[in-house]
Amino acid sequence: MDVNVIVSVLRSASTAAEASGNNRTDSCRTYLFIQMEFCEAGTLTDWIKARNQMEKQRSIVEIHKIFYEIITGVEYIHAEKLIHRDLKPDNILFGADGKVKIGDFGLVAAQTDQKGDPIERSNRGTPTYMSPEQKSKKNYDEKTDIFLGLVWFEMLWKISTGSERVKLWPDLKGQRFPEGFSDSYQTESKFITKMLSYSPEHRPHAKDIKEKLEKFFSLDQNLLSQKTI
Repeated sequence: MDVNVIVSVLRSASTAAEASGNNRTDSCRTYLFIQMEFCEAGTLTDWIKARNQMEKQRSIVEIHKIFYEIITGVEYIHAEKLIHRDLKPDNILFGADGKVKIGDFGLVAAQTDQKGDPIERSNRGTPTYMSPEQKSKKNYDEKTDIFLGLVWFEMLWKISTGSERVKLWPDLKGQRFPEGFSDSYQTESKFITKMLSYSPEHRPHAKDIKEKLEKFFSLDQNLLSQKTI
């Protein structure tokens, strides 16, 4: 199925779902099935685990390229006036050709209603990766997806154990990095700090992140031969 058709269907479905209960009729017993590409090379979770367990070394160039492809996919989603709402390593996949794919659009939502007004939302998502406003507020926009600075950090920094991760995560969400991170990744830490801003208005747009990645890391936009969704 063409990606533009998928986006159109998702936008219509998400707008209707968010608006339900607002003096509108609901669709009953209606199901949408979308056959997606099989990504046989695994998930970003697998990639991170292999790095953490020292099964495979990861170069900084490889990390930058992967995150560039991720943020390019997010930029496309936002340009289509959608919010993913569940960006996490499990939902970032690799095709057989190594290309990054963003998957699982089960929580996708329209950025606004059909009139362009804010939509009252639920706090659905994966708590570990949710932004503060997605956890606590009924109204939020595409900037909630920019909290994927958490994912970028995971790609860069080795976390050896689950207990270490549990201890580290609250600090990370508060823009406090472990000792040595900011020294080792000076430019990346500045990016991630902005992406993890408590106030969404202080977070950059996906488009801005992509452009700065190209500038700071000399990444060429032609790295992507296809959209990453």
